[in-house]
Amino acid sequence: MPRLDALILGAGAAGLAAARALSRAGWRLAVLEARPRPGGRIHTLHDAFWPLPVELGAEFVHGEAKTVRAAADAAGLAVEELPDLHVRAAGGRWRPMPDFYRRIAAALGPAARRRRDVTFAEHLHAAGLRPETRELAQMYVEGYVAARPDRVSARWLAAGVEDDEKENRQHRIADGYGALVRWLVASLEPDALRLNTVATRVRWRRGQAAVECRSVTGHRLDTLRAPVLLVTAPLGVLKARPGQPGAIAFDPPLAAKRAALDGLEAGHVCKVVLRFRERFWDRLDDRPINF
Repeated sequence: MPRLDALILGAGAAGLAAARALSRAGWRLAVLEARPRPGGRIHTLHDAFWPLPVELGAEFVHGEAKTVRAAADAAGLAVEELPDLHVRAAGGRWRPMPDFYRRIAAALGPAARRRRDVTFAEHLHAAGLRPETRELAQMYVEGYVAARPDRVSARWLAAGVEDDEKENRQHRIADGYGALVRWLVASLEPDALRLNTVATRVRWRRGQAAVECRSVTGHRLDTLRAPVLLVTAPLGVLKARPGQPGAIAFDPPLAAKRAALDGLEAGHVCKVVLRFRERFWDRLDDRPINF
């Protein structure tokens, strides 16, 4: 087996971007991915019956997103801006909300000035907001941010809300996020990406890492070694305890990082994609809605 300069755990966008940079610098790599496809939470579906690519995972390019834009430009991919239109269904009618982000910023902004951080639920209780603004802010945090109000930091939410037109613009990669993944993969050596390869244990010391792997069917694979190991596995994998599905055992344990991992959370999202025969919403205006 050829000598490897580095191992990368995870072939999501972060792992692939790092692999591209190192590969272009002449490093010999192995990128290990447990799934049968690269891209992580990017999963683009192309179907002959759909006029546009369907994003089953990550979909939008938020704001300026300089890193994503730079990669898209380098790959020659078009990035399209979406209409900044927000509506709310209330009382059986569509109601436009042209000031959506301004209202969210007004609801969350005061949390950034708190001396002591609190949860969003505590902030919401003490903020004295109008009922409609309070409901809107809670819908934003639970739906858009996918966070639990009783666990997410109000100060963190406030830092991520921009009352700025440029930062709030939404975009899509015209050919789908998957086109960016394909461009990243194409920059690697043919044997660098190893799919269906599950990392189970990492034995490491300064200047040397050994990764024990198995196939998705449970067969043990060769242990891979390199002087450098870059871990870009999802948060859920890193938080998994020994014996839980997907857990990676580190030997010695990453004690210094465990506290940080325990303090991080990932929201759960169920994404439903619907296809309609016609653009019925273009005819609705302010007329009643029948669901």
